[in-house]
Amino acid sequence: PDHLSQSPYRSIHHTHEMEKLLVREGRDFQLASENSLVTVKIRALVQSDSSLEYHVDEAEDDVRTDVVCGSPDDNSLLNYWLHECIQTMKPGEVSQFRMPPDLSQPTTTIAASKPEIIGYEIELLSLKRGHDLWKWSPEQKLDRAEQLKRRGTDCFRAEQIKAAALNFSRSLRLIISMGEQEVDKEVNRHRRQLRCVCYLNLAACQLREKLYKHVIENCSKALVIDSHSVKGLFRRGQAHLGVNDYELARQDLTFALSLEPNNKAIKEQLRLLESKERERDAQYRKALGKIFHSTNDQ
Repeated sequence: PDHLSQSPYRSIHHTHEMEKLLVREGRDFQLASENSLVTVKIRALVQSDSSLEYHVDEAEDDVRTDVVCGSPDDNSLLNYWLHECIQTMKPGEVSQFRMPPDLSQPTTTIAASKPEIIGYEIELLSLKRGHDLWKWSPEQKLDRAEQLKRRGTDCFRAEQIKAAALNFSRSLRLIISMGEQEVDKEVNRHRRQLRCVCYLNLAACQLREKLYKHVIENCSKALVIDSHSVKGLFRRGQAHLGVNDYELARQDLTFALSLEPNNKAIKEQLRLLESKERERDAQYRKALGKIFHSTNDQ
């Protein structure tokens, strides 16, 4: 008999955007991994009109499809997240995945959708594992990381910011998994360059989402690799400005401008910084004036 889990939904991503409920245990210990070929059955989860309960939409047909993990066949954000979900599953497993509304949108390749869909129930019917990541050569990892970076760039240009960020993150995971493997000079140069670019691109996505602390962290990592990266200095300066750290913002933006004196975007950010500093100083003077006025009255 099937084993039914009583586990509540749990977050399966660091942003807490997606949650998983195990409905039936898998029959194996192996998880689907990058490049695994899996067959899955997918059904929509809908929310009842009269309650907060979720149930499988019996009116929708099951969608049975073959998937190569990590290689969605279009750039819809839902497809990317479904691939992430599948890679948490074992053969025979049935799980439900709840997603925020902007993730549960229609997709032409995975599942039919309705406005009330809040997630999907997935059954992993079969799994043929790809080569384990630790068996990949440095060249294979770099090739795959480069593909993911290009896909992320395409998503960013199409204003699919979250899908872009996911691709840049996955590219970085592959590069970081190489560790400090000894490779020839050209491969090492490519690895460092690609890692720097992915940190900067991920920061660009996070800047669009106003995740300033993450922007600062990723730009700082890029600047360890290339201390004269104008993009790294500029984006970190913007993030410092976003959290009202004017001194650090000025340091980064001034250094960036010294490297590219004719960069109009940097000059514009420095003007914005000066405007914010004047506004802050005016508020300080006003506050001090109230204090002195109150003291004199006493």
